[in-house]
Amino acid sequence: MSIVQTHIHTAELLLADYDGKLPFPEYARQYFREHKKHGSRDRRSILGFCYAYFRMGFSLQQESILNNILAGLFLMNAVADSALTTLDPEWAENIERPLREKLIKVKERFADFNPRQIFPHSDLISEGIESDAFVTSHLQQPSLFVRIRPGNHQKIQERLDKLLVHYEILSPDTIRLPNGFDLNSISSTDLELVVQDLSSQRVSELLVEVISDQKSFEIWDCCAGSGGKSLMLYDRFPGCRLSVSDIRTSILINLEKRFQSAGLQSQNILVADLEKRNVPEYRGRFDLVIADVPCTGSGTWGRNPEWLRFFDTKRMDHQVKRQLSIAHHAAEGVKPGGYFLYITCSVFRQENEEQAEALQALTGLRLVKSSLLKGYTETADTMYAALFTLPA
Repeated sequence: MSIVQTHIHTAELLLADYDGKLPFPEYARQYFREHKKHGSRDRRSILGFCYAYFRMGFSLQQESILNNILAGLFLMNAVADSALTTLDPEWAENIERPLREKLIKVKERFADFNPRQIFPHSDLISEGIESDAFVTSHLQQPSLFVRIRPGNHQKIQERLDKLLVHYEILSPDTIRLPNGFDLNSISSTDLELVVQDLSSQRVSELLVEVISDQKSFEIWDCCAGSGGKSLMLYDRFPGCRLSVSDIRTSILINLEKRFQSAGLQSQNILVADLEKRNVPEYRGRFDLVIADVPCTGSGTWGRNPEWLRFFDTKRMDHQVKRQLSIAHHAAEGVKPGGYFLYITCSVFRQENEEQAEALQALTGLRLVKSSLLKGYTETADTMYAALFTLPA
């Protein structure tokens, strides 16, 4: 058995036993800890086959794991790898064809192939998302984006140029880099640059006209998570006073360490379960409250394609109720005349436009503007953001 066939066989074993209960990277790490014979190159190859399988979603549901892997490799890549060259010379010869032609090739071989089933929930997505383009975007791994922190632009670009790395400058602060690029070769992350998706960076564009007098502006990032948006707010509106909270103590401990690494001054950090209660001492205090609420993450499944197969729409109702409860309690922190920014990394209208309508009915907030950040057109995540104001 060739090394390619061995790796394919291992991928088939991994995929046959995977049930979606753990994120696939965690599941795979457990497997490789138990099977130490696989070196780093072996692991990369095996995982590459697994992700080729996941990116096919349910489009070849009746076909074998192997056929899904080979079709995924054919549709995803512009250059034939050793697997296609060895196992499917016909597809290897056609690898450079445009995607639309390759989709036809797959259909010619597998009559049951349905590309719309790569993302099998298109009937649930927000209005304004081009369904076909969004669905096929999952055949491409999203890019690595970094945000350069103030004062570091020239030195970061000089280091990249010295390494002869291909990169794209998308805005004064934003650079697209090759996937897998070792950022430690150019900088200490967080101090000079931050890994942050393109759409996540663009959320701040909704705030430019809102945040004027920064010296007196108070912001609460109420679902801070890893703190990427908090760092961005600190950099783009340096005069603002920032408070952050999350339900998870461990997350906030890591966030505080991250702030220290980034050189931020001490921030107000609070553990808060906003699904169950509000924060009385925060009532009516803030000029801006940001709620990047827990969601299905459906706008990020290009980075986590296992969910194309394992997401259960029955989970949506619980998630929506949770989001609305968090947003309702967080909105109580907005002072009259202040603003509330609701964010998801979802493409589902139930988590997006429908939540915006529900929030207005529940809280007295008035929608100022909303935006679908269509990252799928730029190998980035797709997000939704809605800016509200509380009338004075």
